[in-house]
Amino acid sequence: MASSAITGPAPRPTRVGRILDYLGSMFRPQVYVPVAIAKFSVVYFAVQVLGGHVPISVTWRAAVGTLTLTLFFLLLRVYDELKDVETDLRLARSGDPRYTNRPIVTGRVQVGDLRAFRWWIRGVLVLINLPIGYPGPLLAFAAALGLTWISFHWFFWPAVPKSPVLQLVLSNPLSAVLDIYVAAIAIRDGGPMNHPGWFVVLLVGTWMPAAAWEISRKIRHQPDETNYPSYSKILGWRVAPLFPILFVMISGICMSLIARQSHLSWTYPAVLLAVICVLVGACLRFELYPSTRSSNLRPYSELYVMTAYAGLALALGLRYFVVFGSSH
Repeated sequence: MASSAITGPAPRPTRVGRILDYLGSMFRPQVYVPVAIAKFSVVYFAVQVLGGHVPISVTWRAAVGTLTLTLFFLLLRVYDELKDVETDLRLARSGDPRYTNRPIVTGRVQVGDLRAFRWWIRGVLVLINLPIGYPGPLLAFAAALGLTWISFHWFFWPAVPKSPVLQLVLSNPLSAVLDIYVAAIAIRDGGPMNHPGWFVVLLVGTWMPAAAWEISRKIRHQPDETNYPSYSKILGWRVAPLFPILFVMISGICMSLIARQSHLSWTYPAVLLAVICVLVGACLRFELYPSTRSSNLRPYSELYVMTAYAGLALALGLRYFVVFGSSH
C-alpha cells in the first residue's frame, strides 16, 4: 500500500479506528439503512398480504431480518473492496478522481483490516440468525450467506474482473436471494403463501431496481472515462442508459400488479409512474445533453428504489394495518 498516495489524515493506529474511517467513507448509512428497512418491509408485508394473512404481523424476527439485510449490504461492500484492491490502486495511480482518495488507496484502511472485518460481520450474522427459526428462515439465511461467499470467490475467475456484465450477472441475483430470506421470515411470522406465483412477480419487481441502480452508478460522460470499465464504456454511452429505463419499467409493471392484486388504490402506481418518468427524463437528458452532471443517474435510480420499496410497504401497512406480535 503506497503511503505516498495519502492525501488526507494519517491512518488511525488501531484496527477499529481504521474500520470506522472506512465506514464513514465507503458505507453511507443514510442510504443503506433506509433501503434495508424498505426492502425488508416491502417483501415482509407483501408476502403476508398475498398469502391472505392480515392484519400484517410484525415480530422480533422483523428486527433481526432488517439488521441482517443491513449487514449483508455491508458484507457485500467489504467483499467488493477486497475484490477490487489491485484495480483500485491501478485506477488511482492513473489519476482517476473517483479512486485517488479511497481509504484502501490512501492507506487509511488496510487489507488485513477488511479481512478481519469480513469475519466480524459474518460472525454477527450467524449469531443473530441462529434463533430465527428452523427450517425456513435459517435455511434461507444459510443459502444467502453461502451464495454471497461463492459470488466473492467467483469474482477471481480471470474473465470476471474484466467484465462488468459478468460481475452484474454473478452479483446482482443476490438481491433476489435476500428477498427469499425475507419471505421465509414472513411465512414463519404470518403463514404460508397461498399463491406462490405472485411471489415471483414480487421478486422480479424488487430485484430489477437493484439492477437499475448497479448500472446507473457506473455510467460516465465520455471525457470523464478512464481505465475503469464503466457500462458506458463497455456498452456505449448511448446504450447504457437504456438498461436502467428497461429495468425500472419491468419493476414498475410488477409492483403495480402486486398493488392491484393487494386491492390497493391507484395512488401507489401513480406515484411510481411519476418517479419512473423522472428517471426516464434523466436518462434522456444524458442522451440529448451529455455532460458530467447529466451522467450522474445514480440519485434517480435510488429515488426509484425507495419509492418502489417504501411506497408499497406504506400502502400495504395503511390498507391492512400492522400488529406487533403474531396475530395468527
